Amino acid sequence: MNLDIVRLFEEVVQKKGNNTCVKWNDSYLSYSDLNNKSNQLAYLLKTKGVGINDVVGVICSPSIKFLISVIALLKSGATYFYIDPLLPNEKIDSLVKKSSLKCLIYDLKFENKILDNGNVIYIKLDNIDSELENLPTNNIEGIDYSKANAWILQTSGTTGEPNLIIHKHDSCVKSLLYEIKNLDLSDNDIHLLKYLVSHRELFLPLLSGGIAVIANENMQFNLNSVIDFIIKEKITVVSFVPSILKILVSLQEFKLCLNLKHICSGGEGLPFQLVSEILELLKDVKIYDNYSLSEAFYVFAKRYYLKNNIIIREKLNSLGNIIIIDDTENIVRKNHRGEICISGEGLSLGYYNNEELTNKKFIRNYSQNENVLYKTGDWGMFDDDGFLIIEGRKDNQIKIAGNRVELQEIENAILSYKGIIETAIITKKTSSEDISIVAFINKKDLSLTKKDILKYLSKKIPNYMIPSEIHFIENIPKTSMGKINYKYLRDNF
Repeated sequence: MNLDIVRLFEEVVQKKGNNTCVKWNDSYLSYSDLNNKSNQLAYLLKTKGVGINDVVGVICSPSIKFLISVIALLKSGATYFYIDPLLPNEKIDSLVKKSSLKCLIYDLKFENKILDNGNVIYIKLDNIDSELENLPTNNIEGIDYSKANAWILQTSGTTGEPNLIIHKHDSCVKSLLYEIKNLDLSDNDIHLLKYLVSHRELFLPLLSGGIAVIANENMQFNLNSVIDFIIKEKITVVSFVPSILKILVSLQEFKLCLNLKHICSGGEGLPFQLVSEILELLKDVKIYDNYSLSEAFYVFAKRYYLKNNIIIREKLNSLGNIIIIDDTENIVRKNHRGEICISGEGLSLGYYNNEELTNKKFIRNYSQNENVLYKTGDWGMFDDDGFLIIEGRKDNQIKIAGNRVELQEIENAILSYKGIIETAIITKKTSSEDISIVAFINKKDLSLTKKDILKYLSKKIPNYMIPSEIHFIENIPKTSMGKINYKYLRDNF
């Protein structure tokens, strides 16, 4: 079996060439059309000097040309690096330099985001049709993709500067194939591609023969329109982080998404209460809780579904081998908390151009069975049934009055109150250098008061964990990846 994205995609093209591959607004493209246009752009990239493991950035709203660009750069042997166009110009310029970018593909409307760097090849998508029309449409031969890196991901760093993580084709393909099998995806499935589409969302439909329907970029600001879009396009597969999923479930129209077959979630803990609410509204849907990180793909997965009106929870095959270790790096027993560590085929190659951080986070020669072990920084444990329970970040733990406090525990207590959609907890230092807890709450029940919350929490958690400040806000701010933007909350409240 070919374990690279390019050849697997080309195998799907051979089988499903005339099938619709992607839909965007009123435009459609078949698998053959997408392949041919991607080949032409790949030849153009090669003529401009792009080759194996050169990093090619893409600054582009999701569109058909966006998909063509991603497939094309992979076909050229280059490494894909998505750069969020909503980032400040200086941050984009920093990423261009930090990633040693060889080429940047971008939309005309984001031209003001580009700071000219003489060492980078720039390709403007809006102006290349005439350059492509006479180029070959056949697949590129002679490239050994097993030696090529697939993509670079960025994640936040403790210094405020992002860390770049590099993945090879092999680990990316294995994780995608596991998920395609676990979801039982077919060419009958219709996938939602959101504004900031993840790499797995992008390639799941392309490697399973399904249809990718690209959402309008304005939908990121209006979740009601997301639901309308899911209903209108008869979407069967969606992916949302739990905090967004919780808002969607609270909207009245969510129960009309009757074509949904698979709801994938991850990135944050998925509360069982939320699972129950979804299955109460959509009884035929299956919910997948995937534990993946930028540094390690698809390492633990579980599925929830209804059978005879009982919620069934089951483990699924995945790439990772997970162990829980204590502070001395010894393995802990079931039902004992420790740091979640990962080994196995889903691991990344490490941090791009940052050997020091790679050596710190990736333990080499940990044991005879675990050659490389990645320390996630997440607290967790295995329960009696062997399910992974995630309990938040190690760096999300603070001490108040000598007591260890996990901020995730406070968030969970607040979320258990009926009428609350989502919450976020931050800490700040008072004038006396004490630490105070601040809660931000998006409430569905408008009659809910701060007094109600405090009274409820006094019965759920110790007094030292009860927030000293509560702010009701309509929308809790999110990062470009859809996670709660704690930095924004700290800087603005």
